[in-house]
Amino acid sequence: MAERPMTEVGKPAKAPVVAAKPADQSVPASGVGDGKPRFEFYKVLTDKQDATVAAPNKAADKPQAVPAPAAKEIYYLQAASFSNADDAEKMKAKLTLLGMEVKVLTVTIPDKGVWYRVRVGPYKGTEEMNSARSTLKLNGVDGTPMRGQ
Repeated sequence: MAERPMTEVGKPAKAPVVAAKPADQSVPASGVGDGKPRFEFYKVLTDKQDATVAAPNKAADKPQAVPAPAAKEIYYLQAASFSNADDAEKMKAKLTLLGMEVKVLTVTIPDKGVWYRVRVGPYKGTEEMNSARSTLKLNGVDGTPMRGQ
């Protein structure tokens, strides 16, 4: 077996030396002597950083009088509550065929176990909820109004 020459680990490879040609005699090669930063992008980056830091301070100085949007209550109608998941799914299918948006919520009630609540909605106002409630009554379901959480 032929032995290979050993190389030193951890030393960088030597790069060829290339002489730099100054493009413009009015600008020093280092760019330091004339008071300008050596790299132009550095100033651009620092200016942007200063602008983003300064913006929140200006906003803090001037309180904005933006009126909060009127928070409308969200309502649901609870159509039924079952201890059997299949019954809840049947009710959901019946109400979905009427064109209503229906959810089945699984809730654990102490001393009673797991119950499945069938809820219709959400509704953005009482008028919309009452209209849906009358539709439910016409189809034999008495919905109980609930506030959204």
